[in-house]
Amino acid sequence: MNKRYRKKKKRITFPMLLLIVSVILVILFACVLPEDKKVVGYITHVVREGDTIWGIAEKHCSNDMDIRKMVRAIKDVNDVNTDIYDGDQLLVPVYSE
Repeated sequence: MNKRYRKKKKRITFPMLLLIVSVILVILFACVLPEDKKVVGYITHVVREGDTIWGIAEKHCSNDMDIRKMVRAIKDVNDVNTDIYDGDQLLVPVYSE
């Protein structure tokens, strides 16, 4: 009789565990999803000596946007990893308010 009770208890525990994990994943994905802002255009930025992608992102990033997202967007749009050079022209996305 003890074995039947244990099996029944495990069946109840697994759905509860699955539900808890599902709720946690939904919350995490909700926090990670991008903001509702859409790209409405691009600004051309001519790189000068001493410019960094982070510095360019700081100049063009709005206060309510995470600067890391702007850095990633600049890198993605221009297919750049880290190296930028004097005279390069970078497209900087402009987002809707």
